Parts: sequence; C-alpha cells; structure tokens
Amino acid sequence: SWGWRVPFWASVAVAVVGYVIRRTLQETPAFTRQATTEGVVKLPLGVLFRDHWADVLRVVAGALIASVSTIFTVWALAYGTSDAVGLSRTQMLWVGALANVVALGAIPAWATLSDRIGRRPVYLIGAAGSAVLMTAYLWAISTGSYALVMLFGILAFGVVYSAANGVWPSFYGEMFSTRVRLSGMAIGTQIGFAVAGFAVTFAARIAGPDGDDWSAVALFTAALCVPPVIAVLTARETHEVPTEQLGERPRDEAVRRTTVAA
Repeated sequence: SWGWRVPFWASVAVAVVGYVIRRTLQETPAFTRQATTEGVVKLPLGVLFRDHWADVLRVVAGALIASVSTIFTVWALAYGTSDAVGLSRTQMLWVGALANVVALGAIPAWATLSDRIGRRPVYLIGAAGSAVLMTAYLWAISTGSYALVMLFGILAFGVVYSAANGVWPSFYGEMFSTRVRLSGMAIGTQIGFAVAGFAVTFAARIAGPDGDDWSAVALFTAALCVPPVIAVLTARETHEVPTEQLGERPRDEAVRRTTVAA
C-alpha cells in the first residue's frame, strides 16, 4: 500500500514548498520597475506571440535537447539490459548514477563558464556534443564492454549534456523581455519537453522488431539535437546584456539608443 502513498505525499510536499517559495520570493528589480512605470501586461500572450514568436519557436526547438535525457535514462537502459547485450540492470543503473554525480559538478561549472564566454557557445557544445557522444554511448553499449559504457555514459550525460542542461534556464529566459518572460519560458519549454517525452516511444519503434538497432536510434537522437543547434545559432548572445534590455526588438533598441544619445 505504500507503493503509491510515498510518491503521492512527496508530490504534495513539493507542491507546498513550491507554493511557499513563490509567495515569499521577491520579484526582480527590473520587473518591479517595469510594473511601476508601465504596469503589468494584461494580455501577455498577445504581446508574446506578436513580438516574440520567433523566440518562442527557438525555445520549443531548444527544449528538444531533453530527448537526450529520455533516450539515455530509458531506452539505453532497456537496450543495455536486453538479451542482445546482456549487461545487468545494476551495472546500467550505476552508469546513470555516476553520470548524475558528475553532472552535479559539471552543471554549475558550465553555467559559470557561460557567464564568461556567453550562453551560445556553451549551449552549442551541449547540443552538438550530445549528438556525437550519445552515438558513442549507444555504440559502447552494443559492444557489451562495461568499461566503455561507463566511460562514454559519463562523458555523454555527465559532462557534455550538462553544458546544455546547465545553461538553458538563463539562455531561454534571456530571450524575452521582463513583461513576457514567464509566459515565453513556460509555453516554449513545455511544448518542447512534451515532444521530447515521446522520443523513447519513437526510438522503440525504429530500433526494429528485436529492439537492437542502436545505430538507428543514434541517428534519431542526433537528428533531435539539430533543432537545438539551429535555435542557438539563430539566437542572440545575452550574457552581457543588462536585464532591462533583454528581449528588446531591434526597433525598440534603436529608439532607446536614440533617446539616450539625445
């Protein structure tokens, strides 16, 4: 009977903590100033899709990088423990556990690096690198060599994927102005994450009747990394842009510069 009670009460606890934090957390100074001088947007979705539709699409495309996580944690685990490979479930779970331990240090390290060299190059390393390292990881599983599986698993998920995972909250959020940042982040990421959630289903279908066509799944995973790469290449760099100027359209930026110059 405890099988469902523990997850239920854990979810309730998370919801309560989230509610308390949101009710007590102060707004950013930029949002407070904007709300005081211009007021809060009454129809943020209208402003969002009128002025920031391209950035919403970028966030949707970028959020597909979550497919790497679902393929790594679900499909690769099933493949590695299948009769075709023969690794034990314990061995495969240790790969994921150690990769996550490495990620605990890699994520803040990549995030700190993005403050120095920019969001775009760090995110690009994560997106493009994941396409390459996930291919190597699935190949390593196919060999049945636990040493190779551990090595490429940690590199793929613990190190390289952490580059995108550590920078996307700031990278996506900084695409939008203060007035619509929450709406842009929420809509863009949830659409992208929802699509990424079906990656395992498609991977299982293209892996063939025996579920052992790792190369097809590797190509599929690499293809899912292409939209995030396109998103980052078409986005502007924001790590040195003042908070008040984030999400400005070219016309708004030109008006602001003219006003400052005058």
